[in-house]
This record gives sequence, structure tokens and C-alpha cells, in this order.
Amino acid sequence: METSVPKQLPLGSKISLLIWMVFVAPVQVIFNITRCVAIARSRHLPLRFYFTCGLLRVVLNKLTGRQLQFLLPGSTECYQKWIAESRTELGNGRNVAAVANLRERIEMLPVKSSSIMWLGDPSTADKAVLFFHGGGYKAPMSAGHMEWCLQAYVYANPTLKVAVALLRYALAPEAAYPVQLSQASSALAHESFWYHPF
Repeated sequence: METSVPKQLPLGSKISLLIWMVFVAPVQVIFNITRCVAIARSRHLPLRFYFTCGLLRVVLNKLTGRQLQFLLPGSTECYQKWIAESRTELGNGRNVAAVANLRERIEMLPVKSSSIMWLGDPSTADKAVLFFHGGGYKAPMSAGHMEWCLQAYVYANPTLKVAVALLRYALAPEAAYPVQLSQASSALAHESFWYHPF
């Protein structure tokens, strides 16, 4: 169900990635984290978020799309794993309503290599939100995107039922822009959004 992006890299790319990860990345990460921590301390902000930003800045700025996709799980795989883990976590807390709301729902779109992955139940929702995860068209969706959508939309208002449609779009360089735009248009034209106005 994931895009046709190969999870393999040519040998030369693997070697350059390994060299970068062993020799270059640690220096860049230490520099960025030190800088970010200094900024956070001077502004009296939580260190954890700036620490994470320092690490992500190095990774996202230096790796190519193929390298990121090689290292990270695909959007669909991440969604399925996150749903399973969240259901287990919520089930242990005996939150039956929340567990029922988190069920794997994936709908393929007519445009190649794209689908909608739902958070919440679109059939009973009062509103629907179409979410584009970002990543510069080269990075797949992460668990943080889903957690953010769940908290910001689905759980934000207990009196309003909201479902979030996470668009899984084809990633660059295999799918060059404007492929993602046609996939977004296809998602917006999906029948679920005609029943749930924004």
C-alpha cells in the first residue's frame, strides 16, 4: 500500500550515509544541540524541545529524500503501528470510548500511491479535517503528527465529533511536484468531506 519508493539504497549512497552518520553527524548534532540549548536557556524555555529541534535540524537538512525514506518507516507502516500502540495504551487505561474511536481505517484514493488514513470515525463525525503532514515532500509521516492531530482535533472538544483524514502522498524524488497537489485535490474531493463541512 505504500508508494513504490524502494527501501534500498545504492551501495555508494549507503557508504556515504554511513560515513556521514559516523563522522560528520555527531559533530553537527553536538554543535546544533549546544546552540539550541543556549537559546532555550537564555529564553527560559523547556530544553527538551530545543534538544529535539537541534537533532532534527541536522537530519532533515543533510539527508536526501531517498536516505530519509530508507531510514524511516513509511507513513502507512507508521500509522498502523501507532494505531496498535495507542489502542493498547488506551485499553490499559480502560478508556473504551477512545479505543473504539481509534481503529485502522485506510481508504485508497483514485490518484496513484495516495490514501486517506483516518483518526476518529468519519461515519459518525460532525466535522472532518484534512491533514497534510509536511516533510518537504521527502519525509514520511511520523507518530508525532498523529498524536498532534488526535489531541488538537479529535480530543480537543468533547461535545464535537471530529475525524481527521491524514493524507498519505507520494514522496520525492520518485514522485515530483505537482503529483502531491493532484493527490491532495483527490483527497479533498473525497466523499467524506461533502458530508462534513469544515
